[in-house]
Amino acid sequence: MVIRIGPADIDRDDRTVFAEYLPLPPASDPAADLMLHLIARQLPADFYPLDPGREIDKPRALTKSVTVR
Repeated sequence: MVIRIGPADIDRDDRTVFAEYLPLPPASDPAADLMLHLIARQLPADFYPLDPGREIDKPRALTKSVTVR
């Protein structure tokens, strides 16, 4: 499943490639546009692991490779 976050002015035919397409409004300032896109992409990355009830602080099969002197 591919979710795309991008500009609102993308062709409708191009949107069919993705399972979900979340359009973002354009910003007048390029720096504001960049921040809007970064925040919109970070929020799903933060909340997706919490959705299925996974414990994100205790990942499974994670080995520690720390050398203690």
